[in-house]
Amino acid sequence: MTNQDYFGGPERIAIFEPSGQPMRMGAPAELAVSNDDRVQQALAASDLRTAAEYIALQYESNATMMTIYVQWPCAYLLSAAESLGEPAALALATAAFEHWSKAVQSIAGQGETERRVVSLAAPLLHPELLTPAFARGIINVFNSGQSPDYLANAMKMLNEFEARLSTSLAQGNAQEARQAYEAYFSCARSWHDVLMQYADSFPGVAAAMHGQASAEALVEKSFSAAPFGAGLWTFGARLSPQQLAAFLLAHIREHFSGPGRKGAATLREYEDRYELIFDPCGSGGAMRRRLGAAQSRLPAASPATFGRAGEVPPYCTHCAINARTAIARFGWPIYVTRFNPDPAMPCGWTIYKTPDAIPEQQFEEVGYAKEANGFRRGYWMTP
Repeated sequence: MTNQDYFGGPERIAIFEPSGQPMRMGAPAELAVSNDDRVQQALAASDLRTAAEYIALQYESNATMMTIYVQWPCAYLLSAAESLGEPAALALATAAFEHWSKAVQSIAGQGETERRVVSLAAPLLHPELLTPAFARGIINVFNSGQSPDYLANAMKMLNEFEARLSTSLAQGNAQEARQAYEAYFSCARSWHDVLMQYADSFPGVAAAMHGQASAEALVEKSFSAAPFGAGLWTFGARLSPQQLAAFLLAHIREHFSGPGRKGAATLREYEDRYELIFDPCGSGGAMRRRLGAAQSRLPAASPATFGRAGEVPPYCTHCAINARTAIARFGWPIYVTRFNPDPAMPCGWTIYKTPDAIPEQQFEEVGYAKEANGFRRGYWMTP
């Protein structure tokens, strides 16, 4: 294992060796600056080369998020068909689409770009298209390492905005580039939020129609059924705590986290742990703030709700379920979610440097007991 300095020195874009992909690295204070602000600073200084580097980084992360939120609806539908049967799955898809259609009106009302995104996303999620057979075909294409036309249709608008931006950068027109970038950023964030909403709508209606336990099971099954879910666990098993902190910091920025939804999060390092702070998290946290009291919350306390009753939306259960999956795989949660029931307050993730340092409460709130002899030691840990 090589020793990259992820959190030291001046900010730079460098290759994250475990993935072979570019990533922002540097001192935590510099990494706390949002993705959006980095581009805006470069454009204001007419430094189009630096702006182009950060924009290219954003485009790759935006495309990754589109892939995740295209796979997840398909995985939900397949999981429901397997657990409940295809007729029940189709009924859930119809109810989920109706719920989604109402929920995204709070996004569509934000502007013309947002309205266009909602109108283009609707046919992709409509139950006339999104059937179990169709979803199975999409997942199979992804599993073969290819990209389906279904994703291309979702990416088309984003690519149109990116092409305009690339042209203005190539022409050296900083003013036009700024306008094109702002349009692109708005488009990318809108697609993220619109598709992500379905990942809350589906388990939300499942809880109403089939009970909370069934909804929680669907969240867990969908994560393992989606190619991105299985891939993340294989990838995460190879990361040291510092590498995991660096990866998760980049990942949560890609969700358009932070004030103004600009793509920001804060990292703090302590002797025994790394803490990430997002205000808000750009997925569940931003959705909670946008929907307010209109968003459903699971009524019963369970391991998937961090032991909380009536406080956790269906979407946010995947964080608790991820902790449970990690404990089942490794013996400890490789990262811990600090869920705050007040949507106005920040949430966060904690990555402990050794499993021994993890408080017992972090196991108990997701339904496990801390068992020191159950830790599977990673290759990066001192014997």
